[in-house]
Amino acid sequence: MTTARRVGLVVGHLQTGGAERQLYELAVRLDRTRYEPVVVCLSEVGEPFASRLASRGIRVILLQRSRNLDPARLFKLSHVLREQRVDLLHSFLLAANAYAWSAALLARASLRRVPLIASSRTCIPPVNRFLRAVHRRAFLGAAAVIANSNRVMEF
Repeated sequence: MTTARRVGLVVGHLQTGGAERQLYELAVRLDRTRYEPVVVCLSEVGEPFASRLASRGIRVILLQRSRNLDPARLFKLSHVLREQRVDLLHSFLLAANAYAWSAALLARASLRRVPLIASSRTCIPPVNRFLRAVHRRAFLGAAAVIANSNRVMEF
């Protein structure tokens, strides 16, 4: 019998929203004999999906944040990847992509390779050049990029 691969699903918050719903639907529908989801929320805003995920036996980790660009969250996320022994990382939305890509790089530096699947679910670009550059690097460094529509794919 093979061990289920641990899949880290990263999102900015778990409030009601389209990307958050898509993360929930993916997490609860993964074949649990092959994949074990671990949801990492980049804020303390977990409801309504955190309790729904937990009731389905899915681990949810909420990371406290002090501001939008919070380097401490990056190091916390990298620590979670190592501690939870995440085999594959899937991030939802641009901020989560940036944190996940950076945390995956840090995890690789500690000899734990964590491939990233980045996703885009909006056509709204980041507000400044630095963030645009980080998002571009995240997409270029990802093993795969998922778009939830043709318009988003073209964007």
